[in-house]
Amino acid sequence: MTNNIFEESGFEFDFSNSISAYKADNLSYQGLSLIDFIIETDNEYLFIEVKNPDNRKARPESRKEFLEDIKNKEYSLKMAVKFKDSLLKELATGKIFSKPIVYIFILEYKSFDARQRGKIYEQINGHIPAFKEAAYTSVKNIKFILYNRDEFIKNYAFNVVEI
Repeated sequence: MTNNIFEESGFEFDFSNSISAYKADNLSYQGLSLIDFIIETDNEYLFIEVKNPDNRKARPESRKEFLEDIKNKEYSLKMAVKFKDSLLKELATGKIFSKPIVYIFILEYKSFDARQRGKIYEQINGHIPAFKEAAYTSVKNIKFILYNRDEFIKNYAFNVVEI
């Protein structure tokens, strides 16, 4: 097991019990927009993007910008492109995916109700590619999930604390 602890959007993520973990958006790849983390667990690969407008350290303007951004239909495409670019980068560098891939979008914004969250889920999920045992790639299956922090903690054995 590795000792992988990272900060993102006002949270500290402890991925120490993963097989591997790294902060993907710290790496520079020309023209690619990358998600926050790529994690390998015993059962799957997690591609994780975190948005936390509830971050107590966030400037009020940042929250306003987020709300304006998310109202725009291009936002869901932008979040899907981050996933696709990250997957492309992994495949281009020779990564073989022997397990399913789960793209997890962690959205911590308590003002959104279930209907609003469902709409965001549908919009992003509509842009995620569906691989079903494709012969031309090692990717076997992709699933998209929208969680808040508590849902993520409940479904995965990682510790996430507000900082």
